Amino acid sequence: MQLISFIGIVVAIALFILFAIKGINIILAGIVASLIMIFTSGMDIMGLITQTWASGFSGFMNNYFIIFALSAIFGKLLGDSGAAKQIAWQISGFICRLSKKHERTLAVLTIPILYTIMSYVGMSAWVIVFTILDIGWYLLKRLNVPWRLYCYGGSGGFIALVIPGSLLLGNVQATSIAGVQTTAAPVLGICSMAVFFVVLILFINYELKKADKLGEGFDDTGAAYAQANSGIGQASSDENLPHPVLAVIPLVVVIVTSAVLQWPVMVAMALGVLSCIIFLWKHLPNPLTSVTSGLVSSFSPVIMIAATTALASVLRAVPGFSLITGTLNTLPNLFGGVLFGVVATLLISTPASAISAFGADIMAKFTSTGLSAATGARLLTISCSVGMTPQSSGLANLVALSKVSYKSALKCYLQGLVALFACIVVSVILVACGLFT
Repeated sequence: MQLISFIGIVVAIALFILFAIKGINIILAGIVASLIMIFTSGMDIMGLITQTWASGFSGFMNNYFIIFALSAIFGKLLGDSGAAKQIAWQISGFICRLSKKHERTLAVLTIPILYTIMSYVGMSAWVIVFTILDIGWYLLKRLNVPWRLYCYGGSGGFIALVIPGSLLLGNVQATSIAGVQTTAAPVLGICSMAVFFVVLILFINYELKKADKLGEGFDDTGAAYAQANSGIGQASSDENLPHPVLAVIPLVVVIVTSAVLQWPVMVAMALGVLSCIIFLWKHLPNPLTSVTSGLVSSFSPVIMIAATTALASVLRAVPGFSLITGTLNTLPNLFGGVLFGVVATLLISTPASAISAFGADIMAKFTSTGLSAATGARLLTISCSVGMTPQSSGLANLVALSKVSYKSALKCYLQGLVALFACIVVSVILVACGLFT
């Protein structure tokens, strides 16, 4: 039965990707894929539907709906007040002063860097996207960069996992399993991050040259987002933008309360919303409309992500998944541990879940080769950083909010995934050569 279930997993994920690329609603695609895995599992069908799938769906809604709603309101207030535009203008001006020749490359690169910074302090990419989206829109539009390249941003959330000191749950879990500080093996983590950004820059330059050759500009993929967010282009004239300090205060409040004070993200986002209302009030044309619009905009994305989370819950429960992880667990030592982390994360699509479920087994493989606990913990985070998968709930969220087609977003995701794989390859080579022990 395990073999049939394994085949069901392969077919389900393949169909999910195909449906999404063809433009079929991701919620429906996730339900169909879940049902295929359920019917090929040989397990109690009703139990998997009413308990496993439903629990995965409702569990996500219970844990994240309020955070999503607050994040959407926060992002809407930043956009409608002109704060997002002001921040984008300041970044754009800095980029122009830094390098006029490479300003478009730097503009695109700014987005994953912002994701990396906010992820590093412990914020989820699901939340970050609401904050960065309008900033990215203004930044890329000003330089006529194709809007679809915003989708590189998500990769920054995954590379933050490998940076020493990261407050992302996956890094906290990995270092806790190893019994070391979150700053463990700093040089290995920094080398990995550097490789990632080098590869990502190569992809960005390639896509920009391709867009220039085809005559592709911002509006080719950005018009849909502008239409869905009708106030974004007219929220505030350049003369009525808030002062840069006022514009950035709400972001600082969120980062300080979540990272420095380590308050719950829900509280941090609520204070962020309150800060927007207090400091940006006179720049908001209609605060109540902004709050209401932001709230409503969160409904569709949160349902999409809940559906893909439920899909992952079913995946972990069916026999075919045990067959995969059991086979991986028989692989030897360093390379076996890395491959175990990679495959588990690719299937589950969530680094923290993979580390939580299999981190101890992977660490045992690393330490059995003579690696220190610190190096093993960092290698564990690097191995499990590859969460940018086609069935990822983060991708579903990005597509729902940015209005970029699934196919275009997936291309950026897969290129980001290649950059993350480059980190793994280089890290394994460095460790295997004895440079890190």
